[in-house]
Amino acid sequence: MKRLILFGGLALAGGALAIRSAEMPAETWHVDPTRAVRSGNPNDYLLGPGGDGPPLTSTLAPPALATRLDVVALAEPRTERIAGDPANGFVTYVQRSAVMGFPDAISVRVEPEGAGSRLSIWSRSRFGKGDLGVNRRRVERWLAALDPALRARMGPRHEQGVGEFQAVNRPARGKPVPAVVSTASDGPCAPCRSPSPIRPTASDPRP
Repeated sequence: MKRLILFGGLALAGGALAIRSAEMPAETWHVDPTRAVRSGNPNDYLLGPGGDGPPLTSTLAPPALATRLDVVALAEPRTERIAGDPANGFVTYVQRSAVMGFPDAISVRVEPEGAGSRLSIWSRSRFGKGDLGVNRRRVERWLAALDPALRARMGPRHEQGVGEFQAVNRPARGKPVPAVVSTASDGPCAPCRSPSPIRPTASDPRP
């Protein structure tokens, strides 16, 4: 019995080490979310063509929107940029869970849309067939951090439209999302001046 417990503990420790040290090569994970090929498993969340919701539009110019989102993303713990540049409007980040280090990839594409921009974002997990809702909550948290006032008025799941922010329905996997990210000017914003005011605490139930 003691040997079984010992072997089980060693196997668990080895598995944890493998997950925490798992590489996320850019050549594999730096994928344009407008061309995402989904696995069909409930372990990702996509705002883009064929996704859980449509791309989002903003009155901000693409460089301004991409830069703001980059600040929000890198303000979160255990997050790094592995490929791309906000100046080019195409970036991929990796964020890991606190204890086991489960890695998730988040790819962002910001393109011109009229006088503003269009944002597509794809967050997906490397391990597991399910994600316990982590990827959806991450995307919603990042978008809310772009405009904290939006979160205060609408709640964390954006279930209502306020002013020029409109809610749109998406397929069966969830709640409505806002059709517009921001109507602010290209001037300084709170996330650009300081780290994201929305700090993730218990948002990832994975160890």
